[in-house]
Amino acid sequence: MAGLSPKFNIHNIMKRNIPVSVLFGAALFLVGSTLHIQAELKIGFEQSEGYTVGKPLPKDIWMASESGVAVTVGEAPDGGQSIEICGESAWVAISEPVFASREVSFLAISVKPVVAKDVENSLQIDTGGIVIGFAGNGETGRVLASDQLESGSVEWRSLGYEFALNQDGQSNSWLRLVLRRDAASNIYDVYVGQNLVGADLRLISERNSIGLTAVGGIGGSASLDNVAATNWNPLFEDSDSDGISDLFERRNGFDPSVNDRDWQSGTSGLTNLELFMSGGGNLSDDPMKISLARRVGSATNPLLKEFEEEITLEAMKPLRGEVITIQVRDVKTAP
Repeated sequence: MAGLSPKFNIHNIMKRNIPVSVLFGAALFLVGSTLHIQAELKIGFEQSEGYTVGKPLPKDIWMASESGVAVTVGEAPDGGQSIEICGESAWVAISEPVFASREVSFLAISVKPVVAKDVENSLQIDTGGIVIGFAGNGETGRVLASDQLESGSVEWRSLGYEFALNQDGQSNSWLRLVLRRDAASNIYDVYVGQNLVGADLRLISERNSIGLTAVGGIGGSASLDNVAATNWNPLFEDSDSDGISDLFERRNGFDPSVNDRDWQSGTSGLTNLELFMSGGGNLSDDPMKISLARRVGSATNPLLKEFEEEITLEAMKPLRGEVITIQVRDVKTAP
């Protein structure tokens, strides 16, 4: 993982005039000492969900700045509707919990961030204990994430993921961010698309509420779409929710029913998660090659000359107990 970058100002992390009730979890529902959070939340900003171009966001779900926030059409990843946040004083905050009640839960959100030179003037997405930011050089942007050190101080970490910017400082393409939050271990992971780019980042304990706030940046518009909070990994099958795909675990002899991300199962010296993050393991091994030879010919049919032919197939190495079935169908009538 890339090195540490400039420190947060923890009391001004979202940097502009946003109500304290928003930043510190307006979306929490307390009954006695128990926090009740819904199991799933999905918002696509479509008209069928109550979002209309030119109209304010539904107040039963969202809070927003008086200006700079609008529903737009045609810019979404699927060509439908999304929301645009324009200007450094523009913000939106969801009045629904965004992480589910399990110890491990996931939040996915599509973003087209507006990116300035420094993270303080770029789009920021805050879920209380997790803050995702962006910074760039005018042509290329990069993703950053909050990380609380053992000393209690909070710093930005650059995750090593870069993307192209247009002339307005906005990302050329949509980024699909997925956050895996492990409340029991006080850590979180960050995926961009299918790529695990940050792991074992520590939640900000001083601000570990469970809401969602997005604040615009200077010089351009940022866009958000497809917010989804779930109890399961939305990227791939992950039975134990340890952030490693079941397929990878089976292929490498790990147990997909046990959270073994921190175990060292091989001789590489890497943990299972580090191996997955590095792209190593059996999924990147050379495939098994199978050669088949056949003899084709007929003594009674002069149109078929006798010849030999070899076919080479490639397949993933089978796991113990797996059976690979190969069907060969001859579509030739003559050589």
